[in-house]
Amino acid sequence: MRKVISAKNDVVFKIIFTRNKELLTAFLKDVAGLEIESPEDIEILNPEIPPELYDGKLVRLDINAKTKTGQNINIEMQVVGQEDFIARVLYYWAKMYTNDLKKGEDYSKLRKSISISILDFDLFECKEFFSEFGIIEKNRFEMLTDKLDMYFFELKKVKAINEQLDNENRKQLWLQFISADSEEELNMLNTTDYDMIQKGVNKIFEISEDDRIRELVRQREKSEMDYYAGLSSALNKGIAQGRAEGEIKNAVKMVKKLMEQSSYTLENALEFAEIDKETYDKYSD
Repeated sequence: MRKVISAKNDVVFKIIFTRNKELLTAFLKDVAGLEIESPEDIEILNPEIPPELYDGKLVRLDINAKTKTGQNINIEMQVVGQEDFIARVLYYWAKMYTNDLKKGEDYSKLRKSISISILDFDLFECKEFFSEFGIIEKNRFEMLTDKLDMYFFELKKVKAINEQLDNENRKQLWLQFISADSEEELNMLNTTDYDMIQKGVNKIFEISEDDRIRELVRQREKSEMDYYAGLSSALNKGIAQGRAEGEIKNAVKMVKKLMEQSSYTLENALEFAEIDKETYDKYSD
């Protein structure tokens, strides 16, 4: 079997959906229920691949778009979970929501802003692979405004639910398409009667043969591995440092206790606790 690259890689995800507006239009209609009649009704605001990516730098590769009616859309493919992920989604949504408002303009100019996150990790403790959030009153469940929509799609839960094709469930078909990472899975998706999924599969096969894109994907994966390896190293170093400081503080307590409860002098107590006076003075309150 030939080796294929997956749309789970955010480079591939962005190339697939920014270079094929017909696919992006169908995707947004199917997963978020947006009323977009044709590809001409949506503008992609950042279709380019950032030049920093070619230098191996870790940059954010989301898709920003705007509909003909003024709705703002941000789509992000995220493979690795982060503790502050939800806070980050809210931050970027807030920037998107306020970005159109120029100084002195009325707040009525603010447009609906939609955040779509495709995740290759479990974010919520539920079986459903699709979660939609808005702002509602907690007791009456009354919607405060329709200007905020956040969609989260969890790829791993799709495979857990059903690996078979369901032509009636287009949300699931799109997620199966994005998560597919083998020729076998893509060939199975190609048997669906939904022409947009078929077109997407053929695009994946095409770019999998593109050496330039494959090199971009390789650089992206290396940058991510280097970044998270650096985080892990820093975390381990911090843990080790924390343990060392904990041991020093315990030694300082021992010195004080020896002087308070016995005839030990400071010099003898420091020697017994195996700690020098400079360190003792630094950690002694």
